[in-house]
Amino acid sequence: MDIYRTISDWSEVWALLIPLAVILRSPRRCRECLPLVIYIIVALLLNIISVLIQLYQDEMPYYLQNNNLFYNLHAIARVILFSWYIGLICNKRFSTVTKAAIGVFSLFLAANFIFIESILDLSKWLPVAETVILLLLCMKYFLFSIKDDSETDWTKEPSFTACTAIALYVAATFFVFLFITSPWVAYKVNLRFALMIAEFYKLIFLIYCVLLAIAIYRTSKRKLPENTVFAVH
Repeated sequence: MDIYRTISDWSEVWALLIPLAVILRSPRRCRECLPLVIYIIVALLLNIISVLIQLYQDEMPYYLQNNNLFYNLHAIARVILFSWYIGLICNKRFSTVTKAAIGVFSLFLAANFIFIESILDLSKWLPVAETVILLLLCMKYFLFSIKDDSETDWTKEPSFTACTAIALYVAATFFVFLFITSPWVAYKVNLRFALMIAEFYKLIFLIYCVLLAIAIYRTSKRKLPENTVFAVH
């Protein structure tokens, strides 16, 4: 068996084990980290299923012949949980904005998957909505950190690292999914370019997971009042 090929095939699974390991080694976390913890667990489960379907497609029942559904579910979870996270770290400052973002996104999901696309197909509009919503929320957070008059060094805050991870991921992978869902199906024309795009995506996903792990680690090490933390048994 080609070891490099196996590592590459499972990269979207083992990359998530990096932040998961940080979570498991941190017995107590603050409340603001809860959306990230939930996201890592949900993403890991969805990616395990996606990779298994990809590797054993011929042995799967007909309704599991592709993993498009799970990529769509992953994107939906990412938008909802990271919107929740940004709302928590900014307290009441972004509460209206994040609630509005989740509300608009929910309306988009209903309209898109009822009238336009099937959720069983890899959506070409979902990455657009995901990129717009998460980038807007991250940019609002970055602008807030720049304009803040307090003595807080925002670049050292865990939330800054997490928002950097989110912004980097959605900005970079938007073009990846744009290429994959292109109506002219370029990947069938140029296989080498398609493979290069796939490797680029895996690299971005690894960086994204490492940054999330750093954010979770920094959050777990902060000294917080007792009423702001929850225990994981």
